[in-house]
Amino acid sequence: MTRSRIVPIAAALISAALLLAACDARPGGTGGSSAPGSASATPTPTATSSSDAAPGETVRGTGYSFAVPAGWAVPAEDPTDGQVDVFVSESADPDGRYISVVVSPGVITPADVEADGAASLEAVGATNVSLEDRVDIAGSESAHLVATLAQDGAETLIDQYYATQDEQTFVITIASPADTTDDDRRRLADTVLSSWAWG
Repeated sequence: MTRSRIVPIAAALISAALLLAACDARPGGTGGSSAPGSASATPTPTATSSSDAAPGETVRGTGYSFAVPAGWAVPAEDPTDGQVDVFVSESADPDGRYISVVVSPGVITPADVEADGAASLEAVGATNVSLEDRVDIAGSESAHLVATLAQDGAETLIDQYYATQDEQTFVITIASPADTTDDDRRRLADTVLSSWAWG
């Protein structure tokens, strides 16, 4: 049973690592248009203006939505080539922040992540892995891991969360440059996680 837990966790981190490599290929600009469709039959993510008074966008993925700060958007071209369900970035700057969501079949519980997550992340090159307090994401209790990934000499901090719904796990990765303050990371995570909705 251990292998069945570790594989999805490691696969999700590998997707995050692949995104770092894809940063150099990001298009010159971002916009509120949807990412181009991949070969799968799942809906493509879109960013639409929020009807609330607060500025920002609502990003919709496969069975969920969440808010991002003003100026963030789904790139006009998907830099992950369909590797993730949703990719949204702060800017076209390859050193900028981004959010990705990987949908994994099966349930990864907080206990699974707490038992195996750090080792799984370290196995794919993450360092300084720490286990933070659990959080609630739209009624789903989630573990929270923080780790550092290195790419071409630059370090990126990732905050990773695991929300579950309908026998699927939604691995939410928030990536920030290494010099991002803890307060800025917390504010961004709060914007995403407090607005997360199913459906």
